[in-house]
Amino acid sequence: MNMHLVTGTNNLNQSLKTTPTIPSANFVSEEESDENDLIESEEIERILRIDYNLYESKEESRKREEVLGKLNDIIKKFIYKVAIKNNIPEDIARNTGGKIFTFGSYRLGVHGPGADIDVLCVAPRHVDRNEDFFGELVNILKNEREVTEICDVKDAYVPVIKMKYCGIQIDLLFARLSLKTIDENLESLQDDTILKNCDKESILSLNGCRVTDQILSLVPNVGNFRLSLRAIKLWAKKRGLYSNVMGYLGGVSWAILVAKICQMFPNLKPNKLIRKFFEIYSQWDWNNQPISLNEIKRETGFSCPIPVWPDDSAKSCMSIITPAFPAMNSTYNVSETTKRILLKEFEFFKQFTNMIKQNSSSLCLWKEFFNEIDFFSYYSCYLQIDVLSTNEEDFKKWQGFVESRLRFLIKFLEEVVQIKVHPYPRDFSLNDNKFEFDSTYFFGIEFNDPKSLNDLPYSYLANLNKSKDSILLINLRDVIIKFCHKINEPIKSQNSHQVINIRNPTTMNVRIQAKPNYKLPMEILNRDKKKLIINNNDHREIEVNGYEDIETNFYVKKRKI
Repeated sequence: MNMHLVTGTNNLNQSLKTTPTIPSANFVSEEESDENDLIESEEIERILRIDYNLYESKEESRKREEVLGKLNDIIKKFIYKVAIKNNIPEDIARNTGGKIFTFGSYRLGVHGPGADIDVLCVAPRHVDRNEDFFGELVNILKNEREVTEICDVKDAYVPVIKMKYCGIQIDLLFARLSLKTIDENLESLQDDTILKNCDKESILSLNGCRVTDQILSLVPNVGNFRLSLRAIKLWAKKRGLYSNVMGYLGGVSWAILVAKICQMFPNLKPNKLIRKFFEIYSQWDWNNQPISLNEIKRETGFSCPIPVWPDDSAKSCMSIITPAFPAMNSTYNVSETTKRILLKEFEFFKQFTNMIKQNSSSLCLWKEFFNEIDFFSYYSCYLQIDVLSTNEEDFKKWQGFVESRLRFLIKFLEEVVQIKVHPYPRDFSLNDNKFEFDSTYFFGIEFNDPKSLNDLPYSYLANLNKSKDSILLINLRDVIIKFCHKINEPIKSQNSHQVINIRNPTTMNVRIQAKPNYKLPMEILNRDKKKLIINNNDHREIEVNGYEDIETNFYVKKRKI
């Protein structure tokens, strides 16, 4: 797969530039908000509530509480049943307890209608993960009339049962404590001694609850934190930046980033916290300064099977550290490619949010802050990755596996010095003619200026392109073959430790091809721009497409093939 490269330009909108300022990691500002900030923050909440329906109704909240109550009862009955099976006396078995805890967006208070609930089942030491949680409990849940679409994922890094209960998506994790009973009055999992004698999977499962509660305890104003996080999460999803598996950031990382800004600027309202978010992180020393909310605890008096960050595998180009013991880097999947895209987005929106004014003459509005990225107009060429299967069961397994391996394709593409890629984490169904089930991902391709490549050492170019004369010929074939070998490799099961092959060659396939933008499906390319008249620096009236032109002027990425 070869492409030819020609020179392009990269002119940024100079009028958007601002003076850089960045405080130290432990900086705390005394800056305060005023009445206008309150009005602006209320406008942001109104947009989230009315335009995007990000707040669930009281009825939906009650339904969630009812479902969690029912699930908690099931867990207690399940643990009692396992106790009886293990010959524990009846009177003791009835008091062995068991309890569920929530974490993630639901526990943080930033979930919306239809969002899933992350739930942790905490059990005493007589309950086994494989035999009981993934055996007995799964059978009990399958017999519940209100439980549907149940699926156990034993081989996940954090093993989980996925299901819908009364129509609400539940991700159920399991932690076995080294206790004979789980007290009904156990309200918090923050005591580090609760991890003593726990296995790795239990500690990872407990970590979700412990990190969530730590974040809430470390922010100075929970209300301001929640509104700011809701806004940043929506923005990240609209901009194609909300994906841990693709090498961007997941929910925990975004929450820690917002919490850090809240710590640094405890007296500011959400509108200014959002501006500070982009101002600080666009200039942060990511190579040398991790983001952390508290002092990292190293010792607890007992051994822990999970090393505390940093450890021997701590190499990371963007470190965001979880606040609960054992401290871990939540951004281990971030690559140089995704880091570059994140920082460019931070820079653009630092400038964009500073252009938002609370008056009718403002060119930029908070509503436009949440505009979806116009990804398919950025580039002249795209890499299309089709994940294909002949049946639904194989497709679910294959699609999830290939998606989890796309970060390797991103890494391999970094070796091709003539291009930069922009992975887009959203998948599309394009109705393949040969396979009934399909999912398609796109990477934008940006071509580097050949003149800058000619300045690279000959030895470096020779390793990639044989000679400087072939610098204009871009060979993607070797990279794609390398990726195909990667997804065809046998993997070690997390649960059974057996070596297994994920791909069934008769029912599963991957197709990768480079396409010019004019050959992309029309349903992907549809856009709707609003026309707007503004004055430029020469006081001449010019027509622009409002937000879209501001964005395009910053991201001048179109290249000719």
